[in-house]
Amino acid sequence: MNVAILGGLRSMRTARSSHPVARPAVWLLVALFLLLALPTGPAHAVGTAHAVGTAHAAGNAAYPGEGKPLLGAVLEWGEDSAQAFAERLGAAPALLGHEISLPIRSGEEEDIRQFLLQASSLGSHAMLTVQPSIPLDQVDRAQAEAFAAKVQSLASDFHGQLLIRFAPDMNASWTEWGQQPLQYKAAFRNVAEGFKTDDGETVMVWQPYLGLPL
Repeated sequence: MNVAILGGLRSMRTARSSHPVARPAVWLLVALFLLLALPTGPAHAVGTAHAVGTAHAAGNAAYPGEGKPLLGAVLEWGEDSAQAFAERLGAAPALLGHEISLPIRSGEEEDIRQFLLQASSLGSHAMLTVQPSIPLDQVDRAQAEAFAAKVQSLASDFHGQLLIRFAPDMNASWTEWGQQPLQYKAAFRNVAEGFKTDDGETVMVWQPYLGLPL
């Protein structure tokens, strides 16, 4: 398992076309990484505003070189598809994103499978943005292990790099999990521990809001 710190994530809504046939809305992601070694065996940390290369990416998409961005998108999955986006873009995105709950609701499972299938079909990496639907202090070891096991089961046929973007904007006031540093730290560690047995197939992502102090 890899543990990552991501402070260089940006999202921006693409403008809707004034053409009568409107394009599906897209959130573009530009992730900038710097690989740092941690003292805990194979785990790694990724810091703000640089690019990372990693030997654990198993899919066709590759991480960019040092100092280069990783460009991807979060689509309106009810209106759009990875293939249609790639055709409009003229290239396969390096990364596709999708939001999931913790705990994962039964109604989400097929959506997650389909998202990973679409990402895999393009050779793209996949970022799952985890939005806790329970208080952070309830994300204990048992809850985290059950969550990780479910994600690993749903992603069993996915061959790219899987990134778990846990509760982003944790330093902001507008998220339910925001500005609770001690509870967040414990919950993040529990989720990271839950993925510890996946043999490096998953990267944990920490993404604070850059405009606020940590």
